[in-house]
Order: sequence, then C-alpha cells, then structure tokens
Amino acid sequence: MSVTGVVKQIVKSEGGIRSLFRGQLPTIAGIVPYSGTVWTCKEILTENFSRWTGREIDTAGRLACSGVAGLAGQIVTYPLDIVRRRMQSR
Repeated sequence: MSVTGVVKQIVKSEGGIRSLFRGQLPTIAGIVPYSGTVWTCKEILTENFSRWTGREIDTAGRLACSGVAGLAGQIVTYPLDIVRRRMQSR
C-alpha cells in the first residue's frame, strides 16, 4: 500500500484529519525539556572537564560529555515520550 493509501485509510477509519496529528502536542512539549536538559548538561560537563580530569578536553572527552548529556535528556523526558506514544497508538 502506498503512503497516500495509508493516509486515506487512517483519515477514513480513525476519525478525520485530526487523527494524523494525534500526539503532536506532547511531542512538541517534549522537545523543550529534552533540549534544555541536554544543552545544560553538556555545557556544565564540558566547562568542568579540565578541572575534573586535569587535562584539556579532546574529541573523546567531548564525545563522552555529549553522550552523558543525551542520556540525561532522555531520562528526564522519558515519561513524556510514553504519553506521546500512547496517544499516537490509540
């Protein structure tokens, strides 16, 4: 089935055009705390890296700081992600 056919089927069987955008508000609402958490953690980690390790930050250090920041952002926004998925799948 083509993408157009799937869209037509969803609109017809799920209650109109609004069904295509179910879960959009929680998705957008989840972007703000995720981005805020990631950028804040990344800045704190990269600024303090030299003080904690006693050496300048290198590529591996930046990668580690970014990975930890991404993990923190995912942990903070996980409940919103669950709500979004449930709204989209009902």
